[in-house]
Amino acid sequence: MKSILVLSLSCALVCFACSSSDDGQGGGGSGQDAGPVTTCPAAAPAVGDSCDNEEMTCSYGDSYDPSCRDIFGCSGGEFKSTKWSGECVPEVGCPAEPPSGGCDPSQASSCHYAGATRCICSECEPYTGGPCVPLPSPEWQCSSSPGSGACPDEVPNWGAPCATEGAVCVYVSCYFDAKCEGGVWTWRHVAC
Repeated sequence: MKSILVLSLSCALVCFACSSSDDGQGGGGSGQDAGPVTTCPAAAPAVGDSCDNEEMTCSYGDSYDPSCRDIFGCSGGEFKSTKWSGECVPEVGCPAEPPSGGCDPSQASSCHYAGATRCICSECEPYTGGPCVPLPSPEWQCSSSPGSGACPDEVPNWGAPCATEGAVCVYVSCYFDAKCEGGVWTWRHVAC
């Protein structure tokens, strides 16, 4: 249950998985009582609230983009606010329907559609587990719900409970996935 994950999008971040037991939106425990917290609270903690699990990371919110969610880690016995990687970038220039074919990353780089469909304007071939294989020019790559019964349609919060140990759910190829480890969801950056 205590596994160290290295996450990187534009820079490397070291984050930790946490244990949890509740609503799928950030974990169990209240985090609002007087004692230290050892699992992810059901509601986002305040910066400075006490915690005991130094390897705990918890996210809150429902944005498809992890950079747009509130993320807290336990360090020095208290919760600190952190970021997944990069800045939360609003969707701008997205076509009305999921696109295909060529794209211009300066016009739109990531778009979210109904049914958990996400599209990114990528300069790499679709992710197959290895390094980026450059395309001659950027193309839209879309993925829908991970489809597996173990995978929620929408990205689960980091620290939320999960039932299928080892399940890996790819939400956007060449971006990130969620993995069920030690009974909770963790996020991993997928390098292209």
